[in-house]
Amino acid sequence: VSFGVLLYAPHTEAACRIATGLLRTVKPGGMVMLGQINDPSMRPFKPKGPEGNWGVPPLYWYKLGYELGLEVSVVRGEEVYSQRRFPLMSHYDLHAALRYNVYLRKPASEPEGFRRRLKSFSCSAAPRKTEQGRSCYFPFLFCNGG
Repeated sequence: VSFGVLLYAPHTEAACRIATGLLRTVKPGGMVMLGQINDPSMRPFKPKGPEGNWGVPPLYWYKLGYELGLEVSVVRGEEVYSQRRFPLMSHYDLHAALRYNVYLRKPASEPEGFRRRLKSFSCSAAPRKTEQGRSCYFPFLFCNGG
């Protein structure tokens, strides 16, 4: 579980390095949860207050999952807080609508070479400039609004 850490990832390359580092420690069939990530598409609606960077779009994780053979689930923060299943979550995070959570599940039986591919996976390959001039790993339409 990494909760709130990726709020401070300035771009997809940094997010990729954090995620792949966590995935290396997870057993086959295990899951990594990346919580509280600011959604760049919601930045125009940002009131004063929510901190962090806005450089990692939700669709980025599906591309990463495809490249690494992971099962990916993206859940909007608003969906999490609206469930209110736990007494401690009875409050509502006013910034939840601006954020999302990601679940990355490794295959239960790792294909041959999976660990090697994960270890050698380059988060900085094929850089692409974003609105802020930072690089983005995957050159596709939804890469930081580019």
